[in-house]
Amino acid sequence: MNKVARFARGSGLRAISGLLTGAVMMAVSALSGQAEAAQDHAMAAQGGSAGRTCTRLQVPVALTQGATQDHEIAADLCVPSGAVRETALVTIHGVTYSTLYWDFPYEPERYSFVRRANEAGYATLNFDRISSRDSSRPVSLQVTLTSQAYIHHQLVSALRSGEFGPAFSKVVLVGHSLGSVLSLAQSAWYGDVDGLALTGFLHMVGAGFPIGLLNLVPAVTEPRFASLGLDLGYVTTRAGARGSTFYHLPNADPAVIAVDEQNKEVLSLTELAEFPVVASPLVSLQVKVPVLNVIGRHDALFCGLTPCGTPLSGTSTEPLAYGPAAELEQVVIPSAGHDLNLQRNAPVTYAAILSWLERRFP
Repeated sequence: MNKVARFARGSGLRAISGLLTGAVMMAVSALSGQAEAAQDHAMAAQGGSAGRTCTRLQVPVALTQGATQDHEIAADLCVPSGAVRETALVTIHGVTYSTLYWDFPYEPERYSFVRRANEAGYATLNFDRISSRDSSRPVSLQVTLTSQAYIHHQLVSALRSGEFGPAFSKVVLVGHSLGSVLSLAQSAWYGDVDGLALTGFLHMVGAGFPIGLLNLVPAVTEPRFASLGLDLGYVTTRAGARGSTFYHLPNADPAVIAVDEQNKEVLSLTELAEFPVVASPLVSLQVKVPVLNVIGRHDALFCGLTPCGTPLSGTSTEPLAYGPAAELEQVVIPSAGHDLNLQRNAPVTYAAILSWLERRFP
C-alpha cells in the first residue's frame, strides 16, 4: 500500500490427558480470579477521551493478492498521549458487528475496550471489517474469510511500517467470535503478529449455535439495510434476536441490547460457508505465537453441553486445537454470555486481556 487516504478527522477521542486438562482448568480459575479482583480498579479508571489522540482512516486494500486496492477499510487509530507501549493492538469484531463492539457508544467507561487499552498505554487500530458499517461493501461472493484475513494482513503490515504515523515493533490481534477465527487464520497463514487474544470462540460449538443460524435473515428484509443495495448473499440477525443469542440476559443492560440492535451489521454467506474449515484445528495448530482465550461461562454458541469451565465443556478440549508454541491460556468470565464486551461485567474481561498482555509483552 502506497497511500493511506483521507485522515478525515482527529479527535480526543483481538483427547487430552487428565493432567493437562487439570492444569488448564487451574489456569482458568486463577486468571478469572485475578480478573475479578482487578474489576474495581479498572472501573475506577478514566473513561473519557483525554490523554489520547484518535485518527479516522480510510485505508485502500485489495481483496486478494495481486489485485488492485480498489476497496476501503474504515478504521480508528487511537494513540495514548503519554508513554506508548511498543505493542499495538488490532481489534477485530465478529459477525453482524462493527468497530462499535470494541468501542461501544453507550456508557463507554464500562463498555469500551479501546478506551481501557488506551489508558493502559496501548495504541489500538479498531476497524470495520470489509462489508461492515463504513468499510466498502463488495458483492457478497467476494467477501470470504480468506479475503478478510488478507485484508487484515495488509493493515498489520501498514501498522508495522509506520504508514499510519507511528511504527510498532509488536502487534497483537484482539478478536471476538469470527474475529477470533480470522485472527487465527491470519497468524497461521501470514505469521505477521506476535500474539493473539481471542474472545467468544472455542472449537466446540454449543446448542445455541444452530439456533443462531436459524435467526439469520436476508439483510435486505431489515429496514436498516433496505436502501443499501445489498445482494441476497448478505444476512443479518432477525429483529429482536440479539439478546437471546449473544447475551447472558441476567447480567445484561436492556439499554445496551437496544443500542446493539440499532447498530447491527451483516455477514456474507460465503464467510459462513468457509467457517467449518477455517475455524478448525487445521488452522489453529499452525499458530506459533502465544494465545489467550477468553470465553463467557454461559456462551451458548460455543461452550458445548455444559457451561464453560466445567469438565464436559469446550474449554476442556480446547488445548487439543493448539500446538505447544501457542502456550494456550484460558479464562472463563463468570455471569457472561457470548458478547463479553457488552455484559455488565465487561471490565473483568478487559482486565484479563490486559493482565495477559502485561505478562507476555511487558
